[in-house]
Amino acid sequence: MKRVQERLNLAGIEDLNPRGTHILLSLTEDNRLVLDKDGHLDYHICSFDMLEGLDFTELPSCHDDATPAKA
Repeated sequence: MKRVQERLNLAGIEDLNPRGTHILLSLTEDNRLVLDKDGHLDYHICSFDMLEGLDFTELPSCHDDATPAKA
């Protein structure tokens, strides 16, 4: 959780839920935790309700022709 908190803080985001119940970890087919290229746990944030500090309506889309969502 410390690594997740540090990365969010670098992005200007405060995590209001320090328990980590919104962090998703994955397993490989042989039931090992998935690691990133640096050997750290690969994780995904699965709920943004308890994150503060970033206007999610202004995030770029993964589609080249998409426009940002209107608030």
